[in-house]
Amino acid sequence: MTAGNFFVIFITSTLLTTLSIMSLNIGEKVPSFDIKDINDQKVEIEEGKKYIISFHRYMGCVWCQMDIIKLLKEKDKIKEKGVEVIIFIQSPKEVVKEYLKDFPDFPFRLVPDPEKKVYNIFGVESGSFLDLVSPTAFLRTLKDSPLLSKYKFIKGGVKGDRFLRPAFFVVDNGIVVWSYKSKNVADSPDISEILNKAGVN
Repeated sequence: MTAGNFFVIFITSTLLTTLSIMSLNIGEKVPSFDIKDINDQKVEIEEGKKYIISFHRYMGCVWCQMDIIKLLKEKDKIKEKGVEVIIFIQSPKEVVKEYLKDFPDFPFRLVPDPEKKVYNIFGVESGSFLDLVSPTAFLRTLKDSPLLSKYKFIKGGVKGDRFLRPAFFVVDNGIVVWSYKSKNVADSPDISEILNKAGVN
């Protein structure tokens, strides 16, 4: 790769980081959207309910699976507080179903969104190839290494926007009350922060 090509790729990736169709901020109402979960049930944000909503790269992403496992470990506390968890993933339906074979009683709503329609509504951003070589990626993997044993390899599980940065939201009564947009592909908030913001203590 020549220096000129490297510069073009770097500038393009940097610009893509800042581009999103829209962005939902704290205090704003979540607009309606048309999408179904893995069970072909329409996904709607209902007033009077509280949600934890997360957006991830694709089903084969090791960091994404780690984040899901952390939520699963807190499923009883989350259910007790009446909070609904909606997990968006770029992978197509058949890939998500393959992942769920190991979780017959998966307690949360998994939503395949390969076209990133809802990602764009929430303003989920993409980074650049520099995200993959960030020290954060290595440190995050090291920190959560005990969860690596639960990683599941899935055929076709790494197709999608590899530079997509995860995002997390808490929505109460249709309004965004908290959000966290990751600084790179491996970044995520501590699970205790997510639960605290959702009132799950």
